[in-house]
This record gives sequence, structure tokens and C-alpha cells, in this order.
Amino acid sequence: PLPDGGYDITSATILEFNLQINESVDFIAVCLDENTDVENAAVAGKSECVRLQSGDGWSSSTMQNWKHLTTSFETGVSRKVSIPMGQYRGLKDGEVVNAKYIAFIQDIAFSSNWHKGRSAWSDFRLYEQNLDDLELSLFGVPVSIPNVQLSLEGNNGELQDSRDHILSVDGTSVTASGNNWKYFNLGQTINVTPATMLKFKFSLTEESEFHFVCLLKPGVDYVRDGRDDCYLLAGLTGKSIQFSDVRPAQRIQDGEVFEFNLNVGSYFNGEVAAIGFGLDNDLEITNERTSGQSTWSDVEIYDLPSLILKMDGVDIALPNNQISYKSHSEDNRPIRDWFVDINPTGLEATVKGNAWRAFEFPQPLSIHDLGDFVVSFDFSVAEAGEIHGLCFEENLIYANVDNANSDRD
Repeated sequence: PLPDGGYDITSATILEFNLQINESVDFIAVCLDENTDVENAAVAGKSECVRLQSGDGWSSSTMQNWKHLTTSFETGVSRKVSIPMGQYRGLKDGEVVNAKYIAFIQDIAFSSNWHKGRSAWSDFRLYEQNLDDLELSLFGVPVSIPNVQLSLEGNNGELQDSRDHILSVDGTSVTASGNNWKYFNLGQTINVTPATMLKFKFSLTEESEFHFVCLLKPGVDYVRDGRDDCYLLAGLTGKSIQFSDVRPAQRIQDGEVFEFNLNVGSYFNGEVAAIGFGLDNDLEITNERTSGQSTWSDVEIYDLPSLILKMDGVDIALPNNQISYKSHSEDNRPIRDWFVDINPTGLEATVKGNAWRAFEFPQPLSIHDLGDFVVSFDFSVAEAGEIHGLCFEENLIYANVDNANSDRD
């Protein structure tokens, strides 16, 4: 039993000890539990116990559900083990569970030599780890997010994360090493529109299988949740159906830094409640999965400026949802790679290259209300193209001349 009524486990709780396995067995685990009912399926689902070692042929309907330690042990060699117990249990900010017992399991299931097997445990510590908040910008407002790292699952529900691999957070930067699939709750729900951008610096130290970032729906803890909200930034392997491939044409190399500015609103629209950072490394020959490292920093989520038109002295804001005008074949696509650039004031639009682009009025303007109207604007040409034009349209059909006698509202 733990002294003084037990220990309150939070999202920041670490269990630390030294372990030396002198004779391998079929199964070794450590538990922080509120009772001694180890076979309770509900208990197993809460991850009170962590598998430290198990044989290839070992299985149990209950215990196989326990989360495992990624790093393996070498027989006869002492290792310091630090287990983020709150993270293994998936505790969120402010959640607390009380453990009354620490339990050790060493099991020999397939051998008649039940007297064999020896492990030595020492120097136990239970403590709360002080972690820096993650700082980012949401629509121009600085936000501090509690450093509660939750495991992100694959699109098939498979647990890809090594929970004993913890992201290093230093204010505005997040560094992943080894095998990390983690997400942070934003503490609020934001809405992604066609104008929404995700901007960050990405530093690649050592490339591994996949390096990615996600914007997750409320209540979702897995990738590829029915929309394209996870993005592949770098990786040694090819494309994956779990991610939208946004890797630059000139692939990022080890030691390089690349600034991403993704128009996430062109991939999906909807609510976002969490941001995920991932480094996948599960094909490594050794069990440690220690290779691979990358850093995300200066994360911003913001909206592109609306285009501002003045009508009789009143500003009309046209949302920055750019759509192809005339035909898709005439317009450079995808649109997110060929934006008409609206400056921060919304009063200036710059077009580069081949672009046939339209902005929709929030409310249609009636021709009867407009009458014979005059359009005035400043125009300058930095480099001449074949056509430079401005149209006011009731549809997206170029040079579609209406019948003047018909109702054209």
C-alpha cells in the first residue's frame, strides 16, 4: 500500500525507478492502482498497469490491453525508467485519480521452471513534472495551452503513440523525438473557414518515417476522421492515406528549417478543438524507436483578410474565399498555391501569374438598386500579362451578356 491514503495521479505524474532484469520471464509490469483487482477489464482499460516486458507468445484478454513501455530492456543491465503515469491513463488537465497501491507483476506462464526469473527494482520516486505551457496565436490572440499531452491514434484506431516518449515544449516550440503521436486540447473550439491558415516553422533534425501536424475535431483523438485535417510535412516513406501531403517539391533535408503557411480552409471547413504533432517511427529494427527528431515553432492560426469594397461610403467585406472564374482550365490551380494576395487593410489586391479568380458578395447587389453605377479604383501593372480585367458578375460565366429586358437580380 502507498502511505498517507495513497497518491493523487494527475496529467503531470511521473513514476520513476531503476530496474534490472537478470533472468527474463514471460511478463513484467508495474501498476498504480486503487485496488488489487488486476483482472478487472475496466481496470485494464484505464491503464493502471504498464507492461515493461512480455514474451512473443504471451497473451491475456485483460493484460494485453495494458499500455506498454516502448524501450526494451537488456538482460543484466540496470535501466532508469520514467513513466508518465498520468499520460498513460489519458488524464486531462484538472483530472485526478487516487492510487492506493503500487504493484509489481512478474509472470512465468509457459515454463515449468517457475522458480526462474529475477528482477531488481530500486530508487522509486512519484512526483509531478513541471511542464511549460504551449504558446501559440489564435486569430491574432496569444494563447497559452496547458501541457497535457494526449495520445493520438491512427485512422484504423490503432495506438501508434509511444506514451513514454514525451514531447519537449519550450514556450512557442514543440520538439518530438523517437515515436510521438500527441495532441493538445486548445481549451476552446475554433472554426476553420475557407480563409483560415495554419502557419509555423518546421525544423528537421533527423528525418524518420512521417512528420505531421493535425487540427482535430472536438472529441476526436485519431487521424483521418472523415476530413483532410492532418498534413504530412516530411518523411522517409511515401505518401500515406492518413495525411494530406504538403511536403515542398524540394524536400526538406536534415538540418533545414522550412516555414509552412497552409490554407487549411481549402482542405476542410469546420470546428477544431485540438492540435496534434506527430513523428512516426515504428519500423525501426530496435524496440527503442529513438531515431527521428523535428521541431514545430511559432504556430499561428489566422484568417486571410477580406477584400474591402466601398459602396456609397460604406465598407463591404467580401470573405477571402477565392473561387475560379470562367473555368477551372483557365485558372491556375490548386487555388491555395495561386492566391490573389489581399493586403492587411483589405483595400489592395495583387494578382501574380495566371489567375481567373472571383470573390462572392455576402449579399447579392440588386441591379435595380445599383442603377447606372460607376466603379473607380487605382490600377498599376508591374509586369504585363495577356489580359488584366475586372468584372462584376451575377454568375461565373465570362462574357455572358444578359438580356437587358429580363430581370437580372
